[in-house]
Amino acid sequence: MESEKGKLILLLSDGTGSGEDASRGSGRVMDLMEKMLEAGFGTEASVNLLNSALYAQNEEDDHPTIDLCSLDLYTGECEICKVGGVATFWKTSGRVLCVGGESLPLGIFQKVQIERQMCQIRPGDLLVMMTDGVLDMMEDGEERMAQVLEGLQEQNPQEIAEKILSYAICASEGRIRDDMTVFVLCLWENT
Repeated sequence: MESEKGKLILLLSDGTGSGEDASRGSGRVMDLMEKMLEAGFGTEASVNLLNSALYAQNEEDDHPTIDLCSLDLYTGECEICKVGGVATFWKTSGRVLCVGGESLPLGIFQKVQIERQMCQIRPGDLLVMMTDGVLDMMEDGEERMAQVLEGLQEQNPQEIAEKILSYAICASEGRIRDDMTVFVLCLWENT
């Protein structure tokens, strides 16, 4: 989502399980989150409302994740919020940092734990968000993904996402056990 105030909001949700049921769960979360943000609710209020709704449903097998990145396109200031998702990777100045990946998904507890980190994205930086289906395919998941990202020379976000997916599929010897989504953001200075 892009607001008229120069903010870009990236959303990623991973439903419980795989296939159609997981797709419905994550689609519902994405739809509700987008509507709340467009209505002017803040990130924390939106996540808390979503969690309360899912907790009240009391469904044991419906616990989607939510990853949200809010980027100010003018200043490069970036807020990363995570609830239940695997780590987000930020490549800056040739090194890769892992953000989050420790909280539980939505709807498990009445009070949600939001992992929040502020960072300053600079031209040439990469931000990589993914579902656990990608990271779980690799031995030593976060550590191995950081090494893969450090070695990348590509600048095109689509090429980077495709390389990450290819690497994960090769690492699992072609046996895909979970849905896989990779989202890559590259920031360039407008000259």
